[in-house]
Amino acid sequence: MSRDFARILDDLGTTNPFFSELKKRVVLNSAWKAVMGEKISKETYVCEGKDNTLEVWTENPVMRNDLRFMSSEILKKMEEKGFKFKKVTVKRLRGGTSGSAE
Repeated sequence: MSRDFARILDDLGTTNPFFSELKKRVVLNSAWKAVMGEKISKETYVCEGKDNTLEVWTENPVMRNDLRFMSSEILKKMEEKGFKFKKVTVKRLRGGTSGSAE
């Protein structure tokens, strides 16, 4: 994320919490892409869930299984990027990024 864009979101976030949340999500997605690479980041959606959990959503059942086995490594790499999640939860995404979750 460019510094100018980050500064704009910071400024807007002081008057509207939507922009603070948007910045948080942009930073998380940038870190996820840096940690997991282009291929995996294109097939997944990440967000911060309840109780400081990193939620990873994907349609691909093989990738879901692989990500579950990699959860310790993912936590370590995300911590190196400044995120301290307690755990990783991998969930099934149906119908693409606009579909329903299970």
